[in-house]
Amino acid sequence: MTTKIVKSWFCRTPEGFELFETAAEAARTAQTALDFERGMADDGWSDEVTCICWGQVFQVATACDFKAVCTDDDCDDPDHDHVNVSMDETCDYQLMEPGTEVRR
Repeated sequence: MTTKIVKSWFCRTPEGFELFETAAEAARTAQTALDFERGMADDGWSDEVTCICWGQVFQVATACDFKAVCTDDDCDDPDHDHVNVSMDETCDYQLMEPGTEVRR
């Protein structure tokens, strides 16, 4: 199985962090958040307004290097990780560019 990262734009608002497929979606979300903050600013602006931003994601932590799990005590297979818990596979994480294909 291959996983492909496609969301390469982000928006940060007082409500949190979100990923988007297009710059237009990220910019629209940031503008909506700013408009909301403006509407609530009758008694002054919230300190949270300065966290509103959007931009491009250059790299994202991505699961990779998947290995099947071996639960047998006698397992010496280098393509399997030996663990003492019930799971099907292990993996590592690496920073990768959006659009990187990762094989499972």
